[in-house]
Amino acid sequence: MNRLAILTPIDHIDGLLDLLAANFNCLYRPNDSFRSIAKELVDVDLIFTNPNSSQFRLDEEFFLNCSSVKAVFTASTGTNHIDLEFAEKRSIEVYSLKEEYDLINQLSSTAELAFAFALISTRNLLPAIESVKKGHWDYRPFMGRHFAKLSIGIIGFGRLGKMFANYCTAFNAKVRIFDPYVKKVAPFEFVNELSELLKKSDIISLHVHHTEETEGLVDTEFLLDCKPSVTLINTSRGEIVNEAALLRFLRANPGARYCTDVLANEILGRAHNPILKYLESSSQVVVTPHVGGMTSDGQMQAFFFMANRLIQIYGKGGRT
Repeated sequence: MNRLAILTPIDHIDGLLDLLAANFNCLYRPNDSFRSIAKELVDVDLIFTNPNSSQFRLDEEFFLNCSSVKAVFTASTGTNHIDLEFAEKRSIEVYSLKEEYDLINQLSSTAELAFAFALISTRNLLPAIESVKKGHWDYRPFMGRHFAKLSIGIIGFGRLGKMFANYCTAFNAKVRIFDPYVKKVAPFEFVNELSELLKKSDIISLHVHHTEETEGLVDTEFLLDCKPSVTLINTSRGEIVNEAALLRFLRANPGARYCTDVLANEILGRAHNPILKYLESSSQVVVTPHVGGMTSDGQMQAFFFMANRLIQIYGKGGRT
């Protein structure tokens, strides 16, 4: 029986751990550091993971230590928690949800979070709630905007960008799209130049994959084109934003906001992240702990899908 290391929490998903344990010799270590379990991982054949709760990255050091690993199964579309290049060199197969379109087209939770960010920032809900907790009862510091009066800029018109656009359109906001890699779709307005979208948008939402092209997309030049009162929403990946440039922009523009579910280097460098540090003293930043895809409904679908794929290929009677 193949030995499977489960490196993400799954005991809260009813029946999933039992299903995997019936097909594999399981090592369940969702909350441990690599150093603390490295010896236990030496003879592992398979990995089941997810980036949202990763305690370490599956990098060169990891794969050299786990020399028996044949395949990694991640219940996610993103794979930035895995060194794909080194895995390929070692002939380690990596299975993700990135191209499982029948499944992921049903998963709307990340787009819903982006829209929730848009609403709470528009109505100043979090500082208003905190004010009431402190015993105050004054609406004036928290007056917001009609959503229908806003101009929304969406960068990336893939699965999640389309969902977010539809939510904003349902609230009668003006929506503009920048994505040079997709065909224009009615009734949305597409712009050919990113700067045009930035200059006109009250809210900008990022819906792009982390690639060499998109790394540091939000930089000083990008922010110079933005309105001083802009709200920037990031439910994609932290590395898309140059966080140092963003903090300079926020400090210079007190009316601007950043709502994010992701941080740059969030697996290894979270303790020293400048956005989290700024959060301690500023209401301009809203940060959630990578909860975008983490609804109970979404986890049931995504995690069981990947577990069944794992069993199909490597379970009892499968590949050894």
